Amino acid sequence: MPTFWKPLAGAFAGVLLLAGQCPADSWLPPLEATYASPDGNCRFTVTPRCCEAGTTAPEGSNGPLGSLECRKAGGKFREVWQRRLVNDIAPADAVVSNSGEYVVTFDDWGKVGTSPNTVVIYGRNGVLNKRLALRDFLTREEIDRMLATTSSVWWGKGHRLDARGGHLVLRIATSKSLLSRSGKFLEKRIDLQTGLLVKEAKP
Repeated sequence: MPTFWKPLAGAFAGVLLLAGQCPADSWLPPLEATYASPDGNCRFTVTPRCCEAGTTAPEGSNGPLGSLECRKAGGKFREVWQRRLVNDIAPADAVVSNSGEYVVTFDDWGKVGTSPNTVVIYGRNGVLNKRLALRDFLTREEIDRMLATTSSVWWGKGHRLDARGGHLVLRIATSKSLLSRSGKFLEKRIDLQTGLLVKEAKP
């Protein structure tokens, strides 16, 4: 199952460190990707719009296609909804709730953390609940601590849905060490209905 980390392993073709500059990077063209819910009951398939990563879609062209399927009686998958996604080429990653009520995509292919589609929440029947840019849930100080390359700001990984609580749980990088195993993270919660940052209760 594709994860937010795979651009570094395959799609993220390379990083070249340049003294005094942001590291240069390159991306491979996206492939069709399927993301399963934790219990395997639902799956979300993204068919990219055919274009080189990092380029811009021609005005009026269709975006990538997203299709949600869930198991019905007999264990067979049946389509729940299908729609054009708001991304230009494809999202970089996605998560799906066990019920299929929510699908959340992350970033634009080739533009991690630098587009208005850093977090996109789709609700029941594929309705667009909210689009968030990085600045909508992080402060400038938090963003400045992150690894930045020529195309992207590598802001986190391992995000998950707490559908019972109605929240998206984001794992946010707290330093430029996202690429190493020693990287540290903090969690922030987003309300799945409103797209608003959930404030932690004071003790």
